[in-house]
This record gives sequence, structure tokens and C-alpha cells, in this order.
Amino acid sequence: MKSLAALVLLCSSIALADSFQEPLANQRPRTHRVAVIGGGAAGASTAYHLHKFAGERSLDTTLQVTLFEKENRIGGRTTTVNALNDTRFPTELGGSIFVRINQILYNLTQEFGLSTDARVFGDEVTSDYDLGVWNGKEFVFKQSNSDSRWQGYWDIAKLLWKYGLAPVRTRNLARTVVDKFLRFYEKPHFPFASLGNVIENNELLEYISMSGKDLLAAYNADGAFANDIVQASTRVNYAQNLDQIHGVESMVCMSTEGGMSVDNGNWQIFHEAVRHSGAEAVMDTSITKVTRNASDSTASYILSTSDETDFGPFDAVVLAAPYQFANIEFDPPLKHVPESIDYVSLYVTLFTSPHFLSPAFFGLSPDSQAEVPSTVLTTLPEDADKDDDLHDFFSISHLSTLYASDAAVAENANLSIPQNLYKIFSHGPLTGDFISKLLNFDHTSTAGKSDPISELPSWDVSWQLEKVWHSYPYEIPRTEFERIKLEGDDRHDGSGIWYTSGIESFISTMETSALMGANVAGLIVQELGNPY
Repeated sequence: MKSLAALVLLCSSIALADSFQEPLANQRPRTHRVAVIGGGAAGASTAYHLHKFAGERSLDTTLQVTLFEKENRIGGRTTTVNALNDTRFPTELGGSIFVRINQILYNLTQEFGLSTDARVFGDEVTSDYDLGVWNGKEFVFKQSNSDSRWQGYWDIAKLLWKYGLAPVRTRNLARTVVDKFLRFYEKPHFPFASLGNVIENNELLEYISMSGKDLLAAYNADGAFANDIVQASTRVNYAQNLDQIHGVESMVCMSTEGGMSVDNGNWQIFHEAVRHSGAEAVMDTSITKVTRNASDSTASYILSTSDETDFGPFDAVVLAAPYQFANIEFDPPLKHVPESIDYVSLYVTLFTSPHFLSPAFFGLSPDSQAEVPSTVLTTLPEDADKDDDLHDFFSISHLSTLYASDAAVAENANLSIPQNLYKIFSHGPLTGDFISKLLNFDHTSTAGKSDPISELPSWDVSWQLEKVWHSYPYEIPRTEFERIKLEGDDRHDGSGIWYTSGIESFISTMETSALMGANVAGLIVQELGNPY
């Protein structure tokens, strides 16, 4: 759920394919049944790559994959809604951006023929700046919206003039971290049976064991640039300050080149992945229990649903959702129970209004509308206490200007005026009092400062939608990581219970979830091709 950046990742699909080209031997023709629980990025990727890798390896074993999704859609934390309830205006509510070298996501868009051209619904440009960083008192940085090459050079010059060599050192550090991570997709690392081992073997333990603030200090890249720019990125991407988030994730936030999204929604990547996988997708179905059949000489599993329907037996189960939110009983209990970790409760609010962001809200003169950036990120003053975060939001974005249909205007005359579409990330629900000050219109609350945005009159806020996500974990420094195989690690025949969400405490993005799905698929196919 990143409005600026996602992750700069991954190797070529050729490297993925090559690791599955070794000849098979002594395979008994049979069907290997795999259940995938969860239809988000990880689950869709697991299903897709099981089909892909098995085909590349020409397994004698036939894979039969069934994917269970509790919602009526594929995509997990990627979804769109229609602003103004108009299908012409699909707007990302979840994971918004990935980057060109996110190889899994990008390659799938190419394979499926999905357009990554940004849609512009119509925009009234009122600002001279695309981006600004607000510390609660002033804008500490602004980026021009000019497409001019010389303006771009001028922005870089301003960065170097204000922050010295810190931007260069940060860029070099981010490249170092990313280059080490890229090895995850190369032989001999992929597929990796242990997340902790692959992190250590690729020399990333140093970076993840300390905070982003301490990491930048260790590389002489701390100070104002770290506070103003890097921390603004960690706040918008992960709702965490630089002294809280670990070093790897803080560098992920600075790896933003080539940002893109799929026209009409990133969820289509995962929808198409499932469709091309050949898996049976069982929708609107919540798995509540997984039972291991102890009577079989080899393990098999029965999956039970909330309406007491049983599916199975399955040889392998892939839990492609955070264990702590899955609400699944395992009988017998799992040998390795995933640790419960804290997730951010992120409020995402979309709304439309004829009003523009108020210069007065940001301490500017009323006639300086062009000085208010289209996207406002937040940081703290350098001398602020780490707990002294008085911001009501992490970021505010003016996404576009919408023009309602004639039919909509006929129903609501207020929509005859162009409507500005905004997206705000915050740690709690927005209030009418806050929005009225942000957009500078008169509002008298009947409930003090706690009045909901939904009670604002339609001539000020014509449409609104709020969603609370368990968006990503609190990415604290760590040295221990979750197991990939939760049950059956004494068997090496592609069976057992596998887990994808452990990677989220390392890096939490659409791409890394897809990566772990591909990795689990690779491990299963590898075991089927090389039984011990």
C-alpha cells in the first residue's frame, strides 16, 4: 500500500526457469494435490508458479491445485473502488505502486498484456510542486512538477546544496542493499528453504538488525536528509519513523525508480495469475480447520470451512495469509507455530470535494495556492521527541480532478462542479473538523472534534470511503525469521504445510509476497523432482 514506492527487486525470469531444468529420475506417476489458502499476491503467485515450474520440469507427477479465498475477489490487499461510484474512475484502495525491476510483477503484466500506462481522469493543475515534505511547521522540501530536464537538474542541485553528500551516500547504500537482495533469485539461492539463511548468506543481517536511523548514521548519511526525506518515505510507505523501522526496509523506501501501476487496478495481475495457473479457485470460502489424516502412511490433509464443508484430501497445504489473522485451527497443532507480530492498522480515506488543499493549513498565505504541493508527505522536526508526532496524517495526495456524468449531476447538482479526488493515509479515522480545516470551508461540528467525515455536507465532500487495513507489520530490527515449512519438515516429498507470510517482517510489498509464493512453489516442485 505504497503511494511513492515499492521495492526495487528481483532477477530475470530466465534465472527462475533455469533452476528447474534438471532432468527427472525415478518419478512414480501420481497426482500431488496442493491446497492454497489465500488469494492475495502470495497465494496467486504460488498457484501460478506451481503450474509454471512443474511444466518446465516435466514432472511425472501431476499437480492438482485448489485455491481458497474468503472474499469474492482475487488480490488480497490490492483492490480498487470506483470514485463517485462511477466505473470510469477506478481508484486503488490497497497496494498502489510497483517498480520496473519488480521482475515477477512486471513480467506478469507483460505476459498477460496488462497496460501499465497511468490513467489520468482529468486534472486541473493548481500547484507548481508534485511533492512536498511537511514537518508540521513548514515544508522542508518541495519537488517541482515541471517535466523539464533542467528543472530536474535544479531539484538535484537543491538537494545537494541543502543536504551535502547525504543524498549520494543514501542512494549508494540503497543500491548496495538492493544488489544483495537481488541474489535471492539467482542460483544457488533460489528456491531457499530458510529465509534466515538466505538473508545471512547474502550479507543483509547487518542491515536488518539495526534501525534505519542507525544504519544511515553508520554510513555518514544521517542528519537533515535522513530526517526530511528518508523518514518521509518510511512514513508514507510503512507508517513508521526512521528510528523504528529496520535498515533494509528503510532502503527499500528509497528505491523508487520506474514506479508504475496497472490500468484499472493492480489486482488484475493476481487475478490473471490464478486464471493462467489452471488452479480451481473456490471463492467466498473461509477455511476454519486443517486436519492431518494420521491413518495414512503419507500425510494428507482435510480442509474444513465455516459452513462445515470438507475439501480434500491434499498432500500439501500452503497458508498464503498471515497466520495470526487466518483464524484456522490445525489438528494436530502445528509443529512450528508462526510468531504473532504487530501489524499496522492503516486508515486509507478516499474522498472527493470541489475544494483544494488550503494554503492556510500549511502556514502559507491565502493567495499562494500554487505553493501547496499535490502530494504532501510528513516528517517530524529534527529536534522533536520520537513520541511527539502531532500529525493527523502520514500523507495526502490530490490524485486527479473528476468530472461527473450527466446522470450523476442530475441526481446531485453539487457534482456539476469539478471534483478533486484525494487519498489520505492516517493512523486513525479522519474527522469533519480536520477535513474542513484542510480544505478551508466552514463547518460546525455537532460532536466536537470527533465528528466523522461522513457527516459533512455533500456540497463540501461529495463522496467518501474509508478502509482500515492490516497493511504491513511494524518492521522492527530483527535477527530471527519465520520458518517456511510449518509441518512436515522431516519429509522431502513436496508434502506438508508451507507458509508465505514470514517474509513480511523482512520486506512487505506486493512483489516480495509474490516472491515467497514463487519460492514455496519452487521448493514443492524441487522436492517432487528430487525425492530423498
